[in-house]
Amino acid sequence: MSTPKKTGSDETARVTITFVPPPAVADMIYAALAAEPHIDPATTLSELGQLKAIAGNYDEAAALYLTSLAIAKKAVGPDHPLVKLTTRRLAGLLRITGRAEEADALTGSGSDVQDTAPTGRRDKSSAN
Repeated sequence: MSTPKKTGSDETARVTITFVPPPAVADMIYAALAAEPHIDPATTLSELGQLKAIAGNYDEAAALYLTSLAIAKKAVGPDHPLVKLTTRRLAGLLRITGRAEEADALTGSGSDVQDTAPTGRRDKSSAN
């Protein structure tokens, strides 16, 4: 058996795909979620928000976090770990965009909340 020969470049192309569902599709998704809320869509939206934050798309990230929070709170209640994680992510996003007061209002207090960077990693510089 012969080994195939390499032809062309070994470089990979970078492709960016942006998908924004048409309003009708988004309405259908929200209607389905409203009928029977489930944690999985909230998890997906929170993770997608994290990717948007890492990419610097802060407005999109915030919208995704807020949607995730609304779904998760309805599906599993305010004390679920996903709700707490997404709240910390949103608060961190608000802080890095200069909206610390909103972040503090969201979390209840700025002094006892540890910041989470948009990468999802805890900011070690703020740890005690």
